[in-house]
Amino acid sequence: MKKFAFILSGILALNSCSSLFWRVGKLEPETVTSDKSILEYTVIYLERDSWNLLNGTTIKKSYQTELVLYPNGKSDDGKKLANLNSWTLPGLLAYNSNKDVLVWVQGMNDEYGTYLRKLGYAKSVSSQGLKNAIFYEPNQQIWNLTLSDNATIAFITSKYGDDLVIQKPQLAVWNILQAAPTLYDLPNWLDSPDYKLQWKSESLIVSLGSKTLTWTASGLK
Repeated sequence: MKKFAFILSGILALNSCSSLFWRVGKLEPETVTSDKSILEYTVIYLERDSWNLLNGTTIKKSYQTELVLYPNGKSDDGKKLANLNSWTLPGLLAYNSNKDVLVWVQGMNDEYGTYLRKLGYAKSVSSQGLKNAIFYEPNQQIWNLTLSDNATIAFITSKYGDDLVIQKPQLAVWNILQAAPTLYDLPNWLDSPDYKLQWKSESLIVSLGSKTLTWTASGLK
């Protein structure tokens, strides 16, 4: 009995230490490619164990996203860019090596994956990093993200209802020379692989399940 109590006290002491002190954690790296360039991004955070031994996860805070650019692929050394000051999700970052433009969607609070997000844009990132970054904050959910060959940005915005149904979705197309994106109402949008955006030359294909719309400079049809 004494031996069991000693072991238990040791376990509790170890848990107490790991519950007091924050340590650095990270998610698996994600990559995007553009011609021969590779941009790797990794979400990092501080974490500690919960005081509750039955809690199956750690407590996390202070999310950032590390960015490393490999202009000639991973055969050469990478260049570390400034960190994003929040998390980003897989698929919500795009890089155009010809225009040297980086676009991303990041969180606006310290809760990973929540729906309050903003879109960031930076040019000349290989030389300037994120010094010239500008942001678009729609105060709405942001879905999907794609970047054309001439660095036109397309993404989806929507309201998110109390019943978790995506409401009033809009296609946003942003030529960065414009002060703000141009918005087009969509009949619906789902968080599904059948709902996606894809550039084909200077046309944007908007897939809505069994229905397809096409955006060009003349509008959305």
